[in-house]
Parts: sequence; structure tokens; C-alpha cells
Amino acid sequence: MTTIDTQTGRVLPPGSKIKSAISFDPNTERYDPATKQVVPRTPDPKHSLAYMVEQLAAKVAVLEQWKESQEARRT
Repeated sequence: MTTIDTQTGRVLPPGSKIKSAISFDPNTERYDPATKQVVPRTPDPKHSLAYMVEQLAAKVAVLEQWKESQEARRT
């Protein structure tokens, strides 16, 4: 568990008795300073497998085009 003072944004030691403090699990939640609330941690879409496969497929397509252009130059 992590405890943050919502007024200053500072991380507090465990067991702090400050009224503006909020506790949350940093592995599954995060503190949003804009709303001053704890929100579920959403995964970054750039870390998803689908995004990585899409990026890799785009790179493969570019390499295939390059390979074809190199073969066309040889003939």
C-alpha cells in the first residue's frame, strides 16, 4: 500500500494520520492528481501484444518492399 497526501502529492510513510491522505495499491491503482482520486491502472496500449504485432507486421512489409526493389535493380 502507498499513501499520498492529496494536497502536496507527496508519498507518506505507512500509518500517517493526515486527513488529506489517501491509500492505494500501486500495482493495480494509481493516484490521479487532476481529480485527486485513486483510479484503476490501465495498461499502456503500446505494451499490448496486438500493438507489437501490428508494428512488427508494418516493419516486415517495408522490408519486403525493399527486398523486391533490390531484386528489381539486379535484373
